[in-house]
Amino acid sequence: RDAPERDGGWRRAALSYREKFVDDLVIALPDATGPPLRIAQAASAEAVGTASRRGDGRKDRPSVRRGTGPVVARPPDDPDDDVSADPIPSTGFTVWDAGILLGMYVSQPEVWRRLVRGSSSSSGSSGSSSDAVVLELGSGTGVAGLLVASSGLPAVVGMSDLPALVPFLRANASRNKAPQGPVPETVAMATVPLRWGVADDVESLPGPLRAPHVVLGADLIYTERREVIDALVTTLESIVPVGGVAVIASCVEHRPESVSYFEERVARTGGFTCVAVDHGALRPGYGRE
Repeated sequence: RDAPERDGGWRRAALSYREKFVDDLVIALPDATGPPLRIAQAASAEAVGTASRRGDGRKDRPSVRRGTGPVVARPPDDPDDDVSADPIPSTGFTVWDAGILLGMYVSQPEVWRRLVRGSSSSSGSSGSSSDAVVLELGSGTGVAGLLVASSGLPAVVGMSDLPALVPFLRANASRNKAPQGPVPETVAMATVPLRWGVADDVESLPGPLRAPHVVLGADLIYTERREVIDALVTTLESIVPVGGVAVIASCVEHRPESVSYFEERVARTGGFTCVAVDHGALRPGYGRE
């Protein structure tokens, strides 16, 4: 795309194969004055490779080839039915509606201040909105975390996913950092492997990401496998501090039973209080049309 997504053009369902899996998604916050985010996409891990831009004079898009780069392999003793593995492979290589909706919502200054203020006061943290830490689960392409990072509001944005996806995620983060991208130098970014339900992965997180002020998750409830949802709840319990905040965007129409199960489990076993975001609080043009 040659222009940022705005005025309701963010919805992805009716897009062509090329727009979903080949072209970059070009998107920016409505009040942005700098360059837009450029989010690489792919149809699968096998499709991730070098793809030159045609006719615009820009550099090749970031790429990751199998056998090169900092790929973190799955431990050999992991069983094939490990619930930390992706039950629907390749979902993380394209942008989904919920990621855009979540990033646009949280990056509103008034919403951001409310989220961080509530997290800091409840947990006893002395953090302010300008030194807050964000951790996104199941980041995929990184669109939600990168939208929040591009706002300049947080101090640290961590983005996580399965080990095999991290190099692709890291490439998207790198290409969108200043000076060539919209994420300012004042915002530190990290891309880390984090398998749900795997305690060792949580313990291996960099210090600030072990107790973030705000946790993000977009379209995480995309499977009917309850053991996968249980693993997600376990991870949320581990990383969201008492008094902390997790903002989760889900497509209820896609997996209504799974979303209901998640809400019940996260409240009953995780000790969370679930509150639906009012439609009027969403960003105009992005869910509040």
